Amino acid sequence: MNQSGDANILGQYIEVGYEGHRDFIPENIYATMLDNVVIACVDILLIYENKIFIAKRVQYPHADWWLLGGRMRTGEKVNDSARRIVLIESNLAIDEDRFSFLTLYAAAWNLRAHEPERNGTHTISIVLSATLTQDEYGKIVLNKEYSEGRLMSASDILNTESLHPALKQCASILL
Repeated sequence: MNQSGDANILGQYIEVGYEGHRDFIPENIYATMLDNVVIACVDILLIYENKIFIAKRVQYPHADWWLLGGRMRTGEKVNDSARRIVLIESNLAIDEDRFSFLTLYAAAWNLRAHEPERNGTHTISIVLSATLTQDEYGKIVLNKEYSEGRLMSASDILNTESLHPALKQCASILL
């Protein structure tokens, strides 16, 4: 077991006494950060009845079918980020210890949600997975970032040409 107490995911270390900063970053400064820094994200592959839950994003980067996911905050362990993101984006409360490391990918996007949109952004995503119960799956309520959600088998994801290669990478690990 590593220093953070998380045996089932990426090695991580948060020094005792470190407190993350959660200050609001003004839009102009955040835009400059997006232009110059690779943003750390956590994406979550939710599994129900051997199928993957994907959701249709309505904003960039990648306004299309995708996993739930978002930025990691300073001072957060990876699985704490996953828990927070799943709660915000689907209204599901999943215990941190149910998330397992799946894969890692980097993606550079032509467009982003923040102005100037056409400057794009570069992210590195740690992907975790969690299996949902029937009760949990029935309680999914997506936030305004998504227009709809659906289940797809890993093989259907791999065989759907229009889906992003990073989504296919995640699905291929489950086969």
